[in-house]
Amino acid sequence: MSDGFISYSRKDKEFVRKLHDALEQADLSIWADWQDIPLTADWWQEIQTGIESANNFIAIISPDYVTSEVVKDEIEYAVRCNKRLIPILHRESDANRIHSALKKINWIFFREGDDFEKAVRSLIQSINTDLEHVSEHTRLLENAVRWQQKGRDDSLLLYGRALEEAEQRLTFNSNKEPLYTALQKEYINVSRAAKQRRQRIMLFATTTGLIISTGLALFAAAQWRQAEVGRVQALSAASKATLNSSELEALLEALQSGRRLNRLAGTNEALTSEIVGTLQKVVYQVREQNRLEMQGDRFSCVSFSPDGTTIVTAGERGQVYLWNLQGDRLAEFQANPGWIRSVSFSPNGEKIVTAGANGVVSVWNLQGDRLSQFQAHRGTIWSVRFSPDAEQLATAGEDGTARLWDLQGNPITEFREHQAPVKSIAFSPDGQLLLTAGFDGTARLWNLAGRQIAELPGHHNDVVWSANFSPDGQQIATADSSRHLRLWDLQGNQLVEFPGHLGPVRYVSFSPNSQQLVTSGEDGTLRLWDLEGNQLSSMPGHDASWITNVTFSPDGNYLASVGENGSANIWGLTGKEIAKLEGHQDWLWSVSFSPDGNYLATAGIDRTARLWKLEDHSFVEFDRHSSTIFDLKFNPDGQQIASAGEDGTVRIWNSNGEQLKEFQAHSDWIWSVSFSADGSQLATASRDGTAKLWDLQGNPLTEFKGHSAPVRAVQFSPSGGAIATAGEDGSIRLWNLQGDELLRFSGNQGYVRGLAFSPDGQRLASTGQDGTARLWDLQGNPIAEFVGHRGWVKGVDFSADGQTLATSGQDGTARLWDLQGSPIAEFQTGHGWATSVSFSPSGKAVSAERGALIATVGQDSTVKLWAIEPLEDLLSRGCQQVADYLRTNANVENPDLCQGIL
Repeated sequence: MSDGFISYSRKDKEFVRKLHDALEQADLSIWADWQDIPLTADWWQEIQTGIESANNFIAIISPDYVTSEVVKDEIEYAVRCNKRLIPILHRESDANRIHSALKKINWIFFREGDDFEKAVRSLIQSINTDLEHVSEHTRLLENAVRWQQKGRDDSLLLYGRALEEAEQRLTFNSNKEPLYTALQKEYINVSRAAKQRRQRIMLFATTTGLIISTGLALFAAAQWRQAEVGRVQALSAASKATLNSSELEALLEALQSGRRLNRLAGTNEALTSEIVGTLQKVVYQVREQNRLEMQGDRFSCVSFSPDGTTIVTAGERGQVYLWNLQGDRLAEFQANPGWIRSVSFSPNGEKIVTAGANGVVSVWNLQGDRLSQFQAHRGTIWSVRFSPDAEQLATAGEDGTARLWDLQGNPITEFREHQAPVKSIAFSPDGQLLLTAGFDGTARLWNLAGRQIAELPGHHNDVVWSANFSPDGQQIATADSSRHLRLWDLQGNQLVEFPGHLGPVRYVSFSPNSQQLVTSGEDGTLRLWDLEGNQLSSMPGHDASWITNVTFSPDGNYLASVGENGSANIWGLTGKEIAKLEGHQDWLWSVSFSPDGNYLATAGIDRTARLWKLEDHSFVEFDRHSSTIFDLKFNPDGQQIASAGEDGTVRIWNSNGEQLKEFQAHSDWIWSVSFSADGSQLATASRDGTAKLWDLQGNPLTEFKGHSAPVRAVQFSPSGGAIATAGEDGSIRLWNLQGDELLRFSGNQGYVRGLAFSPDGQRLASTGQDGTARLWDLQGNPIAEFVGHRGWVKGVDFSADGQTLATSGQDGTARLWDLQGSPIAEFQTGHGWATSVSFSPSGKAVSAERGALIATVGQDSTVKLWAIEPLEDLLSRGCQQVADYLRTNANVENPDLCQGIL
């Protein structure tokens, strides 16, 4: 997948190259045909594939462009694919000759005399606008076209979460540009029908298998064992199926499967890998820790105490409940005769305020004694907040007003500009401003005297469900019914707009450090975001019903949410990393374990490489590169490290940080380096379109020519007899050491970013711009495709036993996969973009006895280590996560599940 396809006339080639380089500097991938390819069927197929795999169709308008028949065919094919068109006016042209599809769209001006840098910024903004919808539209089109081209092969249909998300997007985005094509809709419908057939077959097979297994178990221990294996596998399958809708249930099923496996002596390795893999995936992914429920009541609002130790909930019956984080109910009292719609602690934690359907505000102490009560609005009060000094209250009402009160109910100020019910109200952290939002599609900023300071426009008459200040008081976030999240400064200027959910966004809240946002919505998910609009993680909750309110704990380690199903859920946000190494000053591009597993090497944009000792996290720094270091690798003997990057040089170092050799290898960026198995040679891959082979003194041995675009990756085979290369032309090539091309792999969509040989040298893994990883045999046949990342995938590595693949990418996750393409585990790294991942050199990734480590680096300049744990450790970790839930919820089916583990 690429960010854009450039359609242009050969007469504008010089301008297009300049534009292409500018977009590449912004880390956008752009498909451009630099060669005068003969007009053959193969040529047109290549053009079609380029258009299909691009998120945007960028048209460079000029007099030669508008008269070209080839260009006309390109535009019309892009229109048939419902691609988003971005017209660029480079040279003034006859308006009557310009294709009608381009005339009705706003142009970006790149004429001579126009500000090129400003125009580039406008183009980048256009490319990135509503990126999630456009990217998913492109991915779905690619899959649908591949399915059609392969004779509608059922193995290429959507399944699981991918099918559910495609159906949701088709429902919610049906009128959104680019529109869905008939082929895309058919592809989704056929996938749904296939899923229903599979469910019927599985239900019959499972029922029959269980009946037979149970009957045979009465006669022989061997048959009982087989039935138990079936139960273990069924629980594991149920856990994976449940994970995307109900995390706690998925974890309980995975734990049951793991415990049963642990009691089965002599299980085969395949079964162990399957069950441990599922348990690992679920344990690492589950954030939900507990549910707070009261039979006969439904919660509608939730709040943390200022010290983070207590949660208050309230809802349908007018009851207020106080809980600790372990789920024990501390107190309860009757506050209202009907729905409570808002509840909040005072800043000092000594009082609670409630308001609801009867328009009454009540202030309470923590023992449930009413301190004051007053009628504040006609009709429902949707939100009530204490001022930061705890001396005032602000309310937002169904009657279209917001009001300011003292704690005894004496009115201070009324705010009347809203034209419909006011849904949300918040004080600024310094207590000098109020923020309101409501059903009239506006958010408004006020001083406490009632004067409107700013109106936050752009919601297009959508209901603004929620608006909140950042804790540092510098920004405002709003969430609305159009599924969008917006970030503003205090002058009412919009800073960022990004799509939030697959349905209306009901609530938005900042993290305590003001660096992240959490949102909840009608699609039944919670989502974490950074302030640039990148989604960090998504959590399903409340049985897929609407989630109406969510809030961070004061320390930022927990979330509490309530939804239409009436429960309050507690979520843990602390990661599973076992170490975090800090010190680099900018993005990191590469991480690699030493052969003995005792050291890590890292490098990135700050021009330094570091060698970290894992025992005490001390490091040695190498700092002679003049610009970004893109890659570094250990020599197989662990005694030397090679680094290379933007300056085109290769540098070889010893473990003390002393430079042993430096040589100019390429005239352009070096993306990748690789040592031979015997450590005597080094291969490099460059943006100049070549790969080269060197001895360690910097003498050139072989040049590998054939790629038609920058070469992104190079890898020696484990035997040292062959080299694999891959690049932006989308091809993977296998060479002998004399520079003869042995094989070319076909089938990638967009350019390839990373390569890794399996330890036995029999397979090759690749990652790419299309958001997938692929596994190949050395005859060029595809073995498996790994689908799950959002955005490009760069990092890739095999476990020491060759049975597990690790990948990392633009969505900030590192993921583990079995070699059939099934996901095993997902790590929310917190890096932003996760650019590289590396396995420790010993240990199995999925095992009952021992685990391994992976290291990740990325955009946040940190290095993180993650434990991949064996069965016993996974059972212990999982039981710790559910211990409070098992203890405090009376309706749990198996409360003794973790007995003997904790």
